Amino acid sequence: MNAKQEVFCRAYIIDFNGANAARRAGYSAKTAGQIAHSLLKKVEIRQQIKELDEARNRRLDLEADRVLRELCSIAFGNVGDFMLVCDDGRLDLTVLGASPEQLAAIASFQQSKHQTRQGARSLVKIRMHSKIKALTKLGEHLGLF
Repeated sequence: MNAKQEVFCRAYIIDFNGANAARRAGYSAKTAGQIAHSLLKKVEIRQQIKELDEARNRRLDLEADRVLRELCSIAFGNVGDFMLVCDDGRLDLTVLGASPEQLAAIASFQQSKHQTRQGARSLVKIRMHSKIKALTKLGEHLGLF
């Protein structure tokens, strides 16, 4: 494998787009798609890409189980886990005491203060990640659809 092909392999695992990888590796933009197609047919190229991808996954501690656990945290996250009923009957939101799995379901958390007739009030907003998207991904993984 030559140096340009090695660069192609490293560029390919960025987004798994052959034409983009060929352009980033310095091949002609006009023929990038054709070059990528022919490079990806080569056993040594495919093997190098596989090795580079596996090495990255090891560095990132990226495993299917970890990805599925994170999807489960989002899919089964419940905003009720963050609700607190105050003594006066008001509903408050808090992340105090939340587990890492519960926190993974939160897309954003925002707190602001404002004045009311009763005095200073704090407004807390929690936006959860999309349960539908996470459940869909899990359902696809399980072959439900």
